[in-house]
Amino acid sequence: MTHPGLRLLWGSLAACLIACPRPPAPPPSMDGLYLSRRPPLGGASVVDLAGETFERKVLASTLQGVVNGTEARIFVLDGEPTGDRSWETTSEREANEFWLSWYEQEAGLRREWEGGVEELVRRFSGEVKGYVLASRSEPWTINAATTVASVEGAVVAFESERALLESAGVPQLDSMVGRWKDASSCYRELMSQWYPKMPHRGLGILSPEQYRLRDFLVQQGVVTIYGRPTTEEWPAVTEILRQTPGNLPVYGYVALTGLEELGAVKALSEAGKFLIPTDTTPNLSFHLSVVPASPPRAKPIPAADPPCRQGDLNVVLAISDGDNLALPLNRFAWTSFWRSESRGTLPLGWSLSLALRALAPGAAHYYLSTASDRDEWVAMLGVGYAYSGFYPDRRFFFSQSFERMRDGGLFTFWSLDPDLYGNSTAATWSLMSRLAVEGHPSGVLLGYFGIGGPSAFRTSGGLPVLVASGSYDDTPAAIAGRIREIARRPEAERPPVLFLSASAWSNPAAELAAALGPLESEGVHFLLPSQALSCVP
Repeated sequence: MTHPGLRLLWGSLAACLIACPRPPAPPPSMDGLYLSRRPPLGGASVVDLAGETFERKVLASTLQGVVNGTEARIFVLDGEPTGDRSWETTSEREANEFWLSWYEQEAGLRREWEGGVEELVRRFSGEVKGYVLASRSEPWTINAATTVASVEGAVVAFESERALLESAGVPQLDSMVGRWKDASSCYRELMSQWYPKMPHRGLGILSPEQYRLRDFLVQQGVVTIYGRPTTEEWPAVTEILRQTPGNLPVYGYVALTGLEELGAVKALSEAGKFLIPTDTTPNLSFHLSVVPASPPRAKPIPAADPPCRQGDLNVVLAISDGDNLALPLNRFAWTSFWRSESRGTLPLGWSLSLALRALAPGAAHYYLSTASDRDEWVAMLGVGYAYSGFYPDRRFFFSQSFERMRDGGLFTFWSLDPDLYGNSTAATWSLMSRLAVEGHPSGVLLGYFGIGGPSAFRTSGGLPVLVASGSYDDTPAAIAGRIREIARRPEAERPPVLFLSASAWSNPAAELAAALGPLESEGVHFLLPSQALSCVP
């Protein structure tokens, strides 16, 4: 038994870990920035969650995290959009079936078993130390149980799953039910009592209504809380963000609307955190164990000759929804996006989270190795989603981002930082120019849509910048209409290069190619982002 004096001393040290000022950590390796562990890949047990209750999906996901903590062996299939941002999980089953097939082909993955949740529990019950009880009527207990389970080697369960677990020989270790009056008091206690024990120094901010990502949070040992700017617990969450060490990732998501996103990302940035949007991403605990023989790297971008044509309207188009990992691991894997037969008929930029090369290196290898000469992967936002104008250690943010761009062979950087719009002399631009590593980046795309000001400029340090035009809601037909309208203008009234951002939610690559391809015979010259940036005067 621990001596009372030692318990008091540990309590003081734990409180100081949260509240006392701390110097920034030294620059980490790729793995060190994002992961606490990378287990080896084993044979796959594939569990089908279609038709299962939310409670059973949470149980399966947290069991996946425990088992995949030693060797990645559980892979989840689901066909049902669920949670706060259900549109991001549409056709998830199609994508996950593809990844299983790709990993079998390229990584030698073996499928050893397929079944349902009950069979999965019995199959792996011997690797679980117990379960931690949560209640949906007290939503914060789901995140508390996820946190405790990640340290104890346990799963998260609800009353409805008690009989299943105990019949399989899995005992109750703890219960989070009835401990706290609200989410704020729960999350503050998690930080003081459990954060010092966590293997991972980052944070998870995950809605209690999401079961996805819990496998990763349990596997990596990430304390899990939740809040967004319009919820009662947001002041407690921002307090936690400020009091924890800087230059760390936050997994999950922090908003449901654009206004919430602006406020939440600003708060994250001011606290020296960067967001890795992963709340709708399943199987991350499995993806990170599929490691190619050599680090994934982009193919060289062919030079355009000439880069920009006199008399034509020069256009660059890039598809994105930030560095959201649901894009490469779900939507881009559809047959209407990257696997479309029409991909490569139109020059197109694709947003790539720099975290993908660490969190899903096998998936990053697939995209980077199968790109055509008309596909360019663009480094989206840097090491994570943050507004660099508010970030305390911008040198860390940019140097880490640009070194990873160089390692991945990426030349174009895409920023959403509101501080950079129309301000070619901002201090942030100067720092970016100084920290560029061997031409990485060689230029910058800015924003999803225009808010006035020049459409193209060079910074005081010489970096070329293209500012997005159009609307976030534009469809392929709307984008084609915008291009035609500008092409009709006198040449002197056209921008040197027109940059249009295409939201991934409204613009399948196949439909973009069909709508925009005919414009090439109408005096429109499409370029890849790095080609177009060389045309900025």
